[in-house]
Formats: sequence, structure tokens, C-alpha cells
Amino acid sequence: MPKIPERQRILIAAIQHVCGERDLEYGPPIEAHARIAGMWSAYLRGKHGADFAISAEDVAWLNVLQKMVRTMNGATTGDTYEDAAGYAAIAGEVRQDGEA
Repeated sequence: MPKIPERQRILIAAIQHVCGERDLEYGPPIEAHARIAGMWSAYLRGKHGADFAISAEDVAWLNVLQKMVRTMNGATTGDTYEDAAGYAAIAGEVRQDGEA
């Protein structure tokens, strides 16, 4: 059986995480990211007087950036790229569902 390209393996694993175990563990990602957005917004408002709100889509993209920074520091694990792909997919789903 031919070996699949690494990009395909990463995307398959991201699907399994986002639509499988993590979906069951953390609940629907749109709801979870909306709750995180509310908490981050409240924190930034209270701590820094921020007059803007973080959206569920922002949460997903900020998580992608976190994964990127980890790769810059050389601190990658097997699922770093899978997580980044999953968060990008969640950002797209949030945008499509109008929760951005």
C-alpha cells in the first residue's frame, strides 16, 4: 500500500480530532469557542479596559497562531499541525454559521 502524503495524514487526523474525540470531550466547537470568546473578552475588558470583543472565529485563529509560535520555538508535538488544521477548520465553520 502506498504511503499517503504527510499533508493528507495531518488533515485526516485533524478531522478525527475535531469531529470525533475532541468534539465529544469539549462539546460542539462553535459553542466552546463562543464561551472562550466571552471569557477572553471579559478578561481583556477588566484587565486592560479593552473596548472590543473577541469572537469565536478570533479564538480559533488565535489558537492557530499559538500553534505557529510553538513551531517557531521548536516545541512541536505530533499533533501540533493537526491542531492548527483543526482550528482553521473551526474558524471556517464559525464564519459559515455567522458566529464570527
